[in-house]
Amino acid sequence: MKTLTAILAAAALVSLPYANSQTPAQKPRNAVDVLKSIREQNEKLLLRQAESLKKLEELEATTKVVKNLAARS
Repeated sequence: MKTLTAILAAAALVSLPYANSQTPAQKPRNAVDVLKSIREQNEKLLLRQAESLKKLEELEATTKVVKNLAARS
């Protein structure tokens, strides 16, 4: 029982820094600042999505090549 408690306590301590990882670094002062902050976050998200899409397209092309090579064997 003590081991389980120690494991749970350690897991809680390890996950503590990640609990508020999505909070903004600075608190916006007014609605305009909030909207600017949201726009910046959306732009970052769109860039990450574009990068992910590019990687997925590359994987798809690689998969087609591997399937063609496997069919020839």
